[in-house]
Amino acid sequence: MPIRYNIDVETGILFVNWHGEVSLQELARHWDTLLSDGAFPQISRALTDLRGSTFAFSTAEFWRTIDDHYRDAIALKTFKVAILLAHEDQEKYAGIWKALVPKTVTVGLFYDFDQASAWLLEDQDPEPKE
Repeated sequence: MPIRYNIDVETGILFVNWHGEVSLQELARHWDTLLSDGAFPQISRALTDLRGSTFAFSTAEFWRTIDDHYRDAIALKTFKVAILLAHEDQEKYAGIWKALVPKTVTVGLFYDFDQASAWLLEDQDPEPKE
């Protein structure tokens, strides 16, 4: 599967790694699996690494999928997400995610792992330094 995740229950951090070409079906399968994981309610922070991935779907398809199927489930959570990027195409998709998630979710976009990690672990929610 091109999207893998691990939940560190002790710290409440979700680690997600995307690699290779990701289809819309694989993305939906990932979200369905994650949302049904018994440890999901314990997540307070997430580090999503998109750097090794490409998208086999349009930004419009991505928008519709999030809006139609996942925004309500995400709205039930309050958490902080750092998204690691390698190029501008990934930033377009991450920007859609950031625009659609509710105000209870703080999203930072980063090109540097150390900056993303430091921001994610801060107690406060300042604007990320990109």
